[in-house]
Amino acid sequence: MQSNTQPPILSLDPFDPEVFQRVWQRVMPDQANSPIAPQPAPAPREEPAAPAEEAPCLSQASLACCPVLEQQMELAHSARLAFRQVQNRLPSRAARAIRSMSLSLDQDLRRLSAAYFLIAGRRYRPGSQPAPLPVAYQLALRELYGQSRVRAAAHRAAAQAVSDPCVCQLLTDLGDEAEEHSHRIRGILESM
Repeated sequence: MQSNTQPPILSLDPFDPEVFQRVWQRVMPDQANSPIAPQPAPAPREEPAAPAEEAPCLSQASLACCPVLEQQMELAHSARLAFRQVQNRLPSRAARAIRSMSLSLDQDLRRLSAAYFLIAGRRYRPGSQPAPLPVAYQLALRELYGQSRVRAAAHRAAAQAVSDPCVCQLLTDLGDEAEEHSHRIRGILESM
């Protein structure tokens, strides 16, 4: 049986530059002729800087956002009621799609209301009523399509006008969702 012994591997871990420098000065007293340049002592590690204070998010510092949120809640409330007006006039497949968009508008309204409450400490109850929609369901869908496009633009414009990053993100998301509603309505009309 052969013994496969290899010489131990030397490691510099853990490497201490100060100890190395002391030993090397004993080995090579004349450092001017040394093939290894002395290494400066490592600089002390700096502590990471404290994170900068973030912009206020859904706090009283964002009270200026309240009128914008009120306008957006009125838009969402009016749109929700308009969708409910139309859903019972449509064939079942289209009615399900409109109902799901109406439910997402319910959720949008809750999200806006929660943001408003966190900022102002009180609830806002929207009371706007949508204009009556045409009786013919295709014309009503056309109207909902236009309203969704207007709502998307209004949410995005409002997002640009607020300083609170959380409100800005919420309004941007709602703008994207309103845009998606317009695409879905267009799809319903295309399938008829």
